[in-house]
Amino acid sequence: LFLILCLLTTLVGCGGWNPIIPPNPNPNEPLEPIIPGTTKVLEDLTIRELLSVTEDQDTTAILFENPTLQLEELAVGDIIVMGVTEHTPEGLLRKVKSITKGGKDGSIIVVETEFATLEEAIEQGEFCFDEALKAEDAEEPVCYIEGIKFIRDKSIIKDSKTELLEFTYDINVIIYDGDNNPNTEIDNITLTGKISFDYHLIFSGKVGVKGCPLHCHSYLKELTFKNRVEIEKNLGVTVGGSVELFSYEKKLWTQDLGLKTFFIGVVPVVLHPTITIVANVEGEIFAEVTAEVTDKDTYTAGIKLEDGDWDPISSHVHDFYPPSLTLSAGGDVTFGVGPKLKCTIYGVLGPYCETTLYGKAIADVFDNPWWKLYAGIIAKTGIKIEIFSKTYGSAEKIVLDLKKIIAKADGPFGNGQ
Repeated sequence: LFLILCLLTTLVGCGGWNPIIPPNPNPNEPLEPIIPGTTKVLEDLTIRELLSVTEDQDTTAILFENPTLQLEELAVGDIIVMGVTEHTPEGLLRKVKSITKGGKDGSIIVVETEFATLEEAIEQGEFCFDEALKAEDAEEPVCYIEGIKFIRDKSIIKDSKTELLEFTYDINVIIYDGDNNPNTEIDNITLTGKISFDYHLIFSGKVGVKGCPLHCHSYLKELTFKNRVEIEKNLGVTVGGSVELFSYEKKLWTQDLGLKTFFIGVVPVVLHPTITIVANVEGEIFAEVTAEVTDKDTYTAGIKLEDGDWDPISSHVHDFYPPSLTLSAGGDVTFGVGPKLKCTIYGVLGPYCETTLYGKAIADVFDNPWWKLYAGIIAKTGIKIEIFSKTYGSAEKIVLDLKKIIAKADGPFGNGQ
């Protein structure tokens, strides 16, 4: 009996063990949220006293005008959490470094904070953001080049070759202009057409407890990031005859998709997705070329952390209409566009997905068939893990890299094809 009592005394004295909070016995059951007392979700009364939030290198200073009961109880080492406010437009998750009082009567409260992770703020819990992104939540795009039009009212589009999805854009842009004069087309590379897409974002994770009963501590158990995208494009490229060797990447526009807030227990988590559309054109041409691809891609691209390992998630279906190609000599050209989505959590970069959907024309007057036209997709996904955990490293994987021939000449050069 004496030995048993000694053992129990030793276990209770071990730092980090909380015998009241055992790990979840069934991994398939939802994790009940457990928020430690050191995590302080600021109340409305306290937020009303918030004067400013300023950042200086690794330190964020939070200034309050008057003390509140919650501020009086705040201690060094606590985690401060706020959702979207006037002074925290993307929410806030920080650890308290110091608390000082200032002003003539000591009413000003200055809280200096440092970086914190969700793993520190949440002892146990899970989340799942599963939502189709909507054009109605999006702001007007920031266009970096003339010739982009975001179409909110799809009823104005008639006789379109492609189905109009949630996000639809007209494209008529000069990617390259050798003499900076758009009227001299012989030295221009021009992209034209339409791109429309639906974007479904799935982001989920679990924070669990392990090491019990001796050293209970929170850890990032699972993290899943998936992008389900249906994209239709009618994309054409025209390369002037004086353009020979080229490789250009151009940001066309960025679309802010609005703030998304979900909760783990009482803790608000602020997700901010944005999409940037990037055009790529590269190749070598010995004469003028015009190519057009009208197709539809439905793909899933993602990445998953489970049991300490990162695994890719991918699937792809491709349908196309008869393409067109006009050229008079040899060369090759690759032309593509694609959505690059990035998400921040409390303003810190988290998951991202970069996709390029492209057409590729290759012509060789000595080959048989002398020209071929391809369609392809490259998708890269990753997660910057810092905001979630200090245990695992960030990950990035190419989850799709596919190319297939969609048209070709009937024979060698000179047979009329």
